[in-house]
Amino acid sequence: MIKALVFKSPPEGRYVQSSREVGVGNCFTPGGGPPVDDDGDGLADGADPDCRVGDNFGGGQALPPQGTCQLNAAFYATRAANFDPRRLWVFHYGLQGAPTPPSTPTVPSPCAGGQGEVGGNDFVTHNLDAGTIMHELGHNLNLQHGGQDGQNCKPNYLSVMNYNMQGGIPRAPTAVILDYSPPRFFPLATTPRAAAPLGVLNEGSLNENNPIDPADGVNRVVFMNGLNQIATVPANLPHNYNGDADPPFDNPVAVNIDNGIPAVGATPAVGAPGCANAAFTTTLNGANDWNAVVLAFRQFGDRASGATNPSDETGSPTDEDLQRMADERRTTDLVLGLAASPNPVASGTDLSLHAELRNAGPNPAGAVWLTASVPPETQRTGPVPPNCSEPSVGTLRCGFGEMLPGAAQVLDMTARVPPDLVYNVGAPFGITATAKVEDLAGIDAQPADNTVSTMVTAVAVANLTVRDLAVQRPPLRMRSGDQVVVHLQSTISSGGPSSPMDTRTTVTAKADAGGWVTPTWLESFDRAVTDGEMRTIDDWLIITCQEPGRRRYDFAQAIAPHRAPDTDPDASNDHFHTTLEVECIGP
Repeated sequence: MIKALVFKSPPEGRYVQSSREVGVGNCFTPGGGPPVDDDGDGLADGADPDCRVGDNFGGGQALPPQGTCQLNAAFYATRAANFDPRRLWVFHYGLQGAPTPPSTPTVPSPCAGGQGEVGGNDFVTHNLDAGTIMHELGHNLNLQHGGQDGQNCKPNYLSVMNYNMQGGIPRAPTAVILDYSPPRFFPLATTPRAAAPLGVLNEGSLNENNPIDPADGVNRVVFMNGLNQIATVPANLPHNYNGDADPPFDNPVAVNIDNGIPAVGATPAVGAPGCANAAFTTTLNGANDWNAVVLAFRQFGDRASGATNPSDETGSPTDEDLQRMADERRTTDLVLGLAASPNPVASGTDLSLHAELRNAGPNPAGAVWLTASVPPETQRTGPVPPNCSEPSVGTLRCGFGEMLPGAAQVLDMTARVPPDLVYNVGAPFGITATAKVEDLAGIDAQPADNTVSTMVTAVAVANLTVRDLAVQRPPLRMRSGDQVVVHLQSTISSGGPSSPMDTRTTVTAKADAGGWVTPTWLESFDRAVTDGEMRTIDDWLIITCQEPGRRRYDFAQAIAPHRAPDTDPDASNDHFHTTLEVECIGP
């Protein structure tokens, strides 16, 4: 048993162990209302002994400062004054002591983290987290940092005894569990544990294609990759030990995967303290803690004024270390790209946007959200995807949940460019789409690539057509030397997609050797020809016959956009030709 620890100061008072519920089960008022005396004994909620779970073993009191620094003389003096000797071979004695700041910025304080007797019954913690308590108690249960060996930070050892997991064994998607090896699956009450001991790893010859535990899709392994980054990977997936771009995963690679760099004075400050080593050929063995736990500790001996086989005296993670390590495990690099096509885009057509998101690792991103907006001058079209919402017009916000290292997600959007957009502006111009990604449960190592934009040029494009050209009431005969006004009438149209568009029409005319026509070239401008409109164009020319005989006159009408940047995609229907034949008689 463990002597109760206290985490609050008086007047809250004494805290007790909990292991079973007795009497009425409803010991706390739902919703935080006033205390309720459920069983009519005059005591309400937590003040009622029936609401306590287990027995009150005493202890748990707040103590005045004792100068406790790990398992030193002050610790044992405190134990002697507060621990009943009759409990010596039954209870473990734990003390929560205040941490001491480091003496210099580069020298860790020895009075930090925690310390426990390996196989003994005493431990002290200077952190304020449950994982450190369980870690130091694990030493009392005869567990070392590698289970049955002292090799720390092994990826194939999923236990709070592993410094990389002292704050909790990472689980899918963002949770942790405090457990010894092998840890339980979900739900905790009914499912079996993972495998243990896990397979041997040789740092000098690692196969990235071989998961540490192919059957464990819940718990995660933690290791130092070849780029000196903490990497967190599901136990049942390939492990990118060297930190390069995968796939393909490599075999073999040599990486110091159990390495850790102390937090204080380290550059870069990554890795668990107490794990720093330079060996690339260590053989790392898994361990089954639950098969090795020793509950009895009489055989290990006890000293009233000194520790038995103390562990964690140096290099033990502090609260700050544990927080830093937790931050490292949720630090990854989300890379976002945004492409638009076509470019340029014709007004009156659709613009396609393709956002592609990738987790470049080395850790999972726990809660990924992508926000993408079409250019404000356009209108988003199509349904809202199932995992998205439209918080504002033209903007989609999509949740992708957890993204593992190497995973990718895409979002495709379509935007309709208004037909008159370019016409109203007066010239082609750039329109910009934007996208942003964020991990609400993590930290991005390279935030500069989390917000992107892409610009396309909107242009005017219309299929202009000369539909017909004819001489109205054409003359049949003329006298030589007479001048006759000829009325040419044509029909032009636009097939869009851009609309309207200013057009320029030109008439060219010529006569045979015995005739004459003026002007030979005539230009007119027509503003704002709309999609589907049929517009009539009238032109007048003068023809003359100079010699008797049958004279021929040729007329051609052409159409083109008036503004130079505007284009017509189909030139085959931009021209129309007609002829006029007149009998020229003498005077």
